[in-house]
Amino acid sequence: MKRIVVAVLVAVALMAQPTAFEVVSIHPSAPNSPGSTVTFQNDRFLATDATLKALIQLAYGVQEYQVAGITGWMNSISYDVDARQPSLHQPVSSVQWQTMIQALLADRFQVKAHPEARELQVFSLTVGKKGSKLATGQHIPIGYGNGRIRGTMPMSRLASILETRLHRPVADDTNLSGEFNVELTWMPDQRPTGDDGPNASNSSMPSIMTALQEQAGLKLAAKKGQVQIIVVESANKPSEN
Repeated sequence: MKRIVVAVLVAVALMAQPTAFEVVSIHPSAPNSPGSTVTFQNDRFLATDATLKALIQLAYGVQEYQVAGITGWMNSISYDVDARQPSLHQPVSSVQWQTMIQALLADRFQVKAHPEARELQVFSLTVGKKGSKLATGQHIPIGYGNGRIRGTMPMSRLASILETRLHRPVADDTNLSGEFNVELTWMPDQRPTGDDGPNASNSSMPSIMTALQEQAGLKLAAKKGQVQIIVVESANKPSEN
């Protein structure tokens, strides 16, 4: 008796994922704009008072220090962007939003860019020679700004916050597990170069390096490391709507 094998092909209908916005409006921001905002809605991307550099950071999911090739107007002229994709029928992931914003920049700003690995200054966060001064206890909500960090957090979160303050990658090499109460205050607007910083003697407030050592028992060590960046080859001011 012959064995009959029947192959059944099951067609699975997959909804195509969007790769570009259908409707895009771009205008120079008003001179009295209250400040930069970014909003992601179900089918809409809104950005106000955003420079091309800021839009590139959004499009590629990178920090300010990870964008190279920016010149003149790319970081001085701000725009309001209203981009829509009315045919969306399901939530859009962050990766899909990035893909769509990249397409918008290529179409309306003629942005040409490529990823590249470069050796840049990075920081390693470690415990100081005298040990950590961090304590545990009552939970403190996380808050941070220019010259301050406060809250209960793991060291990986502290390293991430320090990245936004130092504009360079910070690796958590403390080997401290769990969450700790962090309270740091330092002289604002400092970007250290591996020591106490050039402005340390100009204020009674400590540098961020000194604050970490004296207030938390932690140390930041500068070193060289490979960092992925986005290199902008060329761009033009946006076309008319």
